[in-house]
Amino acid sequence: MLCRTFVDKMFRMIFLLLMAVCPEHGRDYGNFPNPTITLEPVTGLALQGGVVIVKCETHTEDPKIVYLFQNDKVIYNVTSILSSSVVYTIINITSQHLGNYRCLYANISNRRQRSRPSTPVRLSILGGIKAPLSVLQVYPAAEVTEGETFTMTCLTATSSRCFIFKGGHKQNEHFQIKEEKSNVTITIGNVTYCDEGNYSCYCLIDVSGKTVFTAQSDWLQVTVMDREEQINEAVAAEINSSPILPIALASTAFIVLNLMCAFLAVCLSTKKGTTLRPAHHGETELQDCNQ
Repeated sequence: MLCRTFVDKMFRMIFLLLMAVCPEHGRDYGNFPNPTITLEPVTGLALQGGVVIVKCETHTEDPKIVYLFQNDKVIYNVTSILSSSVVYTIINITSQHLGNYRCLYANISNRRQRSRPSTPVRLSILGGIKAPLSVLQVYPAAEVTEGETFTMTCLTATSSRCFIFKGGHKQNEHFQIKEEKSNVTITIGNVTYCDEGNYSCYCLIDVSGKTVFTAQSDWLQVTVMDREEQINEAVAAEINSSPILPIALASTAFIVLNLMCAFLAVCLSTKKGTTLRPAHHGETELQDCNQ
């Protein structure tokens, strides 16, 4: 009996040890292609306060859930329905972002069916250098009337390859709309409500022979105004600036003042008559007493 209990304990210990050594036991890898992970810039270097882009390529367009790991800890997951790749942007880089990154993906309906992890890539910081800021400017204004045109320019300290993108509704969702090999200016014509939203940019620069990203610019909100509403505001502004309105107001005030004066005159006349009648009545009473 004691021997059997000892054997059971040993079996459990061996099983737990195997589970610890082989944490992937029980997972179904099926025929899922192995994902690949890359960093932009490809050097895997970043400046303090700068930007790094992590891209996971799954090599399949089937619906899936993609997981991104930093040093074996999940930092991001997203459901990807159509695209074979998922992009994650890390902004304002600090020492907390250092380490190895890898990704894997799983079947949406059965998460035990998953790919193997990608080969890791390493993110490092180019020490002692703070990332220069990129600045996004808009002309003529951030409020644009539907159907009109506006221009955006991304500027940084040196001529560089810049990217302008639009933020999506989900966290860390960016849609790149322009890339150039120098400080970039784009023009968006015939504006619609689809162009409304938040925009930002960053640039690739060369520091000590290494290609790195600048810091991301502040978000710039572009608002699209309805054309009819804009016309109504313009008409109202024109009326307010026209001399006709002050004249009309002065005429109305003059008429109201005359009416008030006439009303006061009638009131005073009525009050005067009311005050005199009791005295006249008193005199009649005295005359009656004398008689």
